[in-house]
Amino acid sequence: MDYPAVSFWLPHCHLNVAVKSVAFARISVPSYAATDSIGLTVITTVEMGTCTATLVNDSDQDISVVDFGDVYISEINAKTKVKTFKLKFKDCAGIPNKKAQIKLTKRATCEGTANDGAGFANGSTATDKASAVAVEVWSTETPATGRATQFSCVTPASQEVTISTAANAVVYYPMSARLVVEKNKTVSNVHCR
Repeated sequence: MDYPAVSFWLPHCHLNVAVKSVAFARISVPSYAATDSIGLTVITTVEMGTCTATLVNDSDQDISVVDFGDVYISEINAKTKVKTFKLKFKDCAGIPNKKAQIKLTKRATCEGTANDGAGFANGSTATDKASAVAVEVWSTETPATGRATQFSCVTPASQEVTISTAANAVVYYPMSARLVVEKNKTVSNVHCR
């Protein structure tokens, strides 16, 4: 199994997050008065058999960074700064039950003063890192709607993906990342140092 890496990128402050699962990804983010780089590592583990999993953008291009572009504090507060991406499974053979399990686990800390929130906290060690900003990762292109499931930092759980057709075709698992004000913080706490 190949493991993709992704980062979230925000221009002026630093953000860093990580994750572990049944496919690998890493995330970095750029933003104004928010975060410059959120590292999120998504590891996907496929037991027995072979499979290639890569992280791709909406244009089906391999990525290692989920680029939020310019981010404004009002977007973080309103939870409207969202970037979509996908895990792409292909060339899969010999996979038990034709299913993959995706599970995100933290590399740094979870959001909240007690590290007890569902979002992934800014783990950047940069002096100009964004404060009071977290990243939510969701199992759909649109966060918090319909059948969307949030990948929880504090209580990681697996999401099952059927990859039965990934031997002869490509299977996509849509995901999204959303910037939010960190748990136990307010928008007035959001800034770069």
